[in-house]
Amino acid sequence: MITTRILKTHDEQLEFLSKDLKPFIPFFTVCMMGFRTYIVALEDNAVVGLVSLTEETLWHENCLGVGFVSTHVNHRNKGVSTALVTALFEYAQESGKGISNTKYEPDGLKYLKPVMTRTAAANPDVKFIERS
Repeated sequence: MITTRILKTHDEQLEFLSKDLKPFIPFFTVCMMGFRTYIVALEDNAVVGLVSLTEETLWHENCLGVGFVSTHVNHRNKGVSTALVTALFEYAQESGKGISNTKYEPDGLKYLKPVMTRTAAANPDVKFIERS
């Protein structure tokens, strides 16, 4: 079963990210932890997916900025991205903010964009802006 958790860079529980995410996301570095909020997807207490957010963006006022959404390659097509995006929209609604999405990578266009579009349509109270 996939569960999600919201972690902020000042949370003590975020410490596990620096250890667990290096093999999970090759481009992840500890310096990326500054001033971020993460939504992690967990299965059996192991990270299987991750959303990186900034609490404010330069592009749109009162919006969370999505840095990336990533699912571990061994856990794709199992609902991880859907769980992450659902948690993202719930977090935005609870925070009273919109969502400013970043550009999609090629796999993201194929797999993530439909999830984002479907979830945005199901949550019309959350402003959703896709950057082009």
